Amino acid sequence: MTKCFGECTIVDRYTATVMRCDKIGLVGPNGAGKTTLLKLILGELQPDDGRVRVSTNLQVAYFDQMCAQLDLDKSLADTISPGSEWVEVNGVKKHVMSYLGDFLFAPERVRPANVLVLDEPTNDLDIPTLELLEELLADYDGTVLLVSHDRAFFDNVVMSVFAAEGGGAWREYVGGFSDWQIQRERSERIAEEAARQSARKRRKTTRSRKARPGATCSAR
Repeated sequence: MTKCFGECTIVDRYTATVMRCDKIGLVGPNGAGKTTLLKLILGELQPDDGRVRVSTNLQVAYFDQMCAQLDLDKSLADTISPGSEWVEVNGVKKHVMSYLGDFLFAPERVRPANVLVLDEPTNDLDIPTLELLEELLADYDGTVLLVSHDRAFFDNVVMSVFAAEGGGAWREYVGGFSDWQIQRERSERIAEEAARQSARKRRKTTRSRKARPGATCSAR
């Protein structure tokens, strides 16, 4: 699929398959088109060329919408249960972190959703909440699509990466952010070595041609 805005190509002939239970992270600099690719995958945006096949029972939940009611000046735990590690719900006493899990992944918020989209979810969350969110995502049996600049969170959540490589090019890598960095650097080294070898061959060919004596003709 291909998507352009004016003369700027955001996605250039990219092909990918997203399966149930995949946990995929999108990486790239700001403005690379992560949100655009996300919308293309979800069928919210149509490509200029190519097509996107979306499951007929696709149900999407957005994590940022779940947290819209939070007080960003407080930790999530303090928002739910200020000054205490316990909260009482319908007469039942629960630890705040246990209730927090129910809050973040409450059935009415996540189910019947089978795709969870997290766009920069770590910006306003404290460390205990991040750790809990990582555990919940590990147990989530649907598909996760993540955009985040938090490398540790990224590594602990995703199984593969869709990476922007410039000029609308995208490439899939296995693993998390650190795995992507290692594979990208290895690919760059291989490409640089191939370019050096090609340059050496061209120089060798040029020298060979210069050293070859010219042909002479004699008339009879």
